[in-house]
Amino acid sequence: MTSSAVCLPSWKIVKYKTSGKRELGYAVAEVNEACLSLFGVKNLFAFEQFFRSNILPQLTNRQADTFSELEDKSSYYTQTFNFLNVKDEAIDCMLVFKGADDTNTTVDISVIDISEFEQSKRELNVLNEQLAQSLMRYELVVEGSDGAIWDWNVLDDSVYYSENWCLLRGGTKSDFSEHQREWVNTIHPDDKSRVLAAVQAHIAGKTAVFTQEYRILCLDGSCKWVSDRGIAKRNEHGNVIRMAGSVFNITAQRAAKEQLRLAASVYENISEAAVILNSQGKMVNINQAFTKILGYPKAEILYKAFSDIFDGNDHGIITNLIKRRYQMWSDDINVLHAKKRSISCKLTLNRVDDAEGELTHFVCLISDMSETKRTEQLLHNLAYHDALTALPNRFSLRQRLAELIQQTKHTHQHLALFFIDLDNFKFVNDGLGHAAGDQLLCDVANTLKTSVRKEDFVARLGGDEFVVVMDNITNTSNITKAAEQLLSKLRYKLFIDAREVLVSASIGISVYPNDGLDVDTLMQNADTAMYQAKERGKQNFQYYKEHLTQKAIERVSLEADIDRAIEKNEFVLFYQPQLCIDSQMVKGVEALIRWQPEGKEMIFPDRFIGLAEENGAIVAIGHWVLHEACRQAKKWLDEGAEFGIVSVNVSAKQLQSKGFIASVKDALLESQLPAKYLELEITESSILQQPLVVIERLKQINQMGVSLAIDDFGTGYSSLSYLKKLPIHRLKIDRLFVSELPNDEDDAAITETIIAMAAKLGLDVVAEGVESEAQAHFLLENGCQIAQGYYFSRPLSLTQINDYFLLK
Repeated sequence: MTSSAVCLPSWKIVKYKTSGKRELGYAVAEVNEACLSLFGVKNLFAFEQFFRSNILPQLTNRQADTFSELEDKSSYYTQTFNFLNVKDEAIDCMLVFKGADDTNTTVDISVIDISEFEQSKRELNVLNEQLAQSLMRYELVVEGSDGAIWDWNVLDDSVYYSENWCLLRGGTKSDFSEHQREWVNTIHPDDKSRVLAAVQAHIAGKTAVFTQEYRILCLDGSCKWVSDRGIAKRNEHGNVIRMAGSVFNITAQRAAKEQLRLAASVYENISEAAVILNSQGKMVNINQAFTKILGYPKAEILYKAFSDIFDGNDHGIITNLIKRRYQMWSDDINVLHAKKRSISCKLTLNRVDDAEGELTHFVCLISDMSETKRTEQLLHNLAYHDALTALPNRFSLRQRLAELIQQTKHTHQHLALFFIDLDNFKFVNDGLGHAAGDQLLCDVANTLKTSVRKEDFVARLGGDEFVVVMDNITNTSNITKAAEQLLSKLRYKLFIDAREVLVSASIGISVYPNDGLDVDTLMQNADTAMYQAKERGKQNFQYYKEHLTQKAIERVSLEADIDRAIEKNEFVLFYQPQLCIDSQMVKGVEALIRWQPEGKEMIFPDRFIGLAEENGAIVAIGHWVLHEACRQAKKWLDEGAEFGIVSVNVSAKQLQSKGFIASVKDALLESQLPAKYLELEITESSILQQPLVVIERLKQINQMGVSLAIDDFGTGYSSLSYLKKLPIHRLKIDRLFVSELPNDEDDAAITETIIAMAAKLGLDVVAEGVESEAQAHFLLENGCQIAQGYYFSRPLSLTQINDYFLLK
């Protein structure tokens, strides 16, 4: 027998036909030592006996005759068996057969002992069963837990979310895939960066446990507060491979905390004096108003009897209230000030019990009645009259107009509402100051009162808006006469910076019942008509019906004119310098579009840009502006003009159009302007409409070398969420925040914050709308170096800007 290279136990048998029978017999011809050792027999003869009694019956089993199988197979065939050796010990074997076909009567059989393998399989089966039981117990714990469980496999970014985790977000497991982004996407945008930073800190080993409170967004759009706690599992190299934890809904707890905080804030900040007494009537806490109203320092008054601050009969009343443990008591009473003078007050006392109904405290509010009466009178005046002009206010107007409508219903007469807005009033406030503006408003109020009938109602809505209501109108021609009379009297000439400024009025008129049957409709339609009067050049009046017809005609006409203006090249660019506040050096110019129709007055962008954005013409207009600005900038560059950069505004529709990137490239290529001299201004709102698309396009533009600025910064919603993702270079502070500087504290705080944030992010800041030295000084002091606005220069035509460069 040929020895095996690996010395496998083996033997060789010979098949033969038994005498007189067709059945085959099998005899052992050879056996090696390894085989004898495996089965525990001593020699060939003993193995022959062992083979016939222990092995051959399994090989020739009628249900699975191994030798029959061998004839149908290739020259090799394997099969596993379980034999007993001579010591009756079980041996799991794999037999490898060769031969035993019609032409070969010899069968070589090799044996592979797989006992250990089979034992391992049996042990593995046991372990699998134990694992299944453990997984079942884990699943029961997870699904039965009050918390929402998550288990994150960091290696493949898959996450197991429990049913409660899904329910917490208003869904089921079918609503969420097993991926980490499902969790990330449900984190509130304002909390996302903080939470993800905490996760990374824990993964980096900076925290022993990940724990955060944050808001989640549910499938129905609602928001919940959750407390999330987890811990990471690391491998032998210290790398995190898994992280698991649980989430609990803490919305109610957060609301309760907020209520407690608000209650404490109210207690400390209400105008009434508040004091908390213990069950014996001693003062254990007072608020700030208590000291302010009654003059007692907190340190001196605490733990003294509440009755001590009352005198005479009132002292007895308080003593009796505490002794009898009143549930609630409220009445006027005299309280002693720290300086021993008596103050007439209203006292409200409420008893506070614990859960068992036992008295724990009294809560008392003390109101200075004199101050209250003054406040009530002031509130009444504020509620019904304008504080500046003493005219009835919007609230009074609505009440009176509703009454007049009801009266007019039964008289078959007319009622007219005049909506009056002053023209050029802003120049008065800006040029002469708010005191002059207030005086002018008072003059207008007096003019209106003396120019109408005694029965007519005059009111001020706010700002420079007034309303006159005329009722008992039998002849509608009287409405026109009244409007003409008001226009003639509402004319004021003032001198601002040695220039005469005419303040006049634009009036919109709605008539009951023609233009509306209720207060809101009449006021809205009169307001609309007033804007029509503004658009028609101011200092005129318009009826509502005429406005509707004319407005529709003008809109159609304006749309057609815009299309023709693009074809006829009627647009021109003006340029407003951006200067270094300190040195007055030009740092850039902003390109501003104007429309100059042939033979007509110039049209400013507020007239046509909105409509162009609505009908899509803004894309073509923006394309022209970009190319023209680059062409002119290259010409300045060749002439040696120090213009810094040219800044071009980009609309949302431009930014979202597929050809925008190509348009920028073409403008630079055709003009040969180096990209570093071009800056594009994008508003926050245009970014938020399609953030992913816009951010990618801005990155492409940045790669060209073009600068990017955020225009009107601070007026959009999730600006901070996207700011760090944008490849921007400058922030432009919106004129909304600059106009009231430095007097408006809120605007000052916002402006300072924007400047400080930009400095932290390494961004430049440009302030828009600077119109006074005080504004410029405030900006410079707070770190804003560059500004633009009328204080430095108005937008200039091409000829004017060229002269401006020469002067600089």
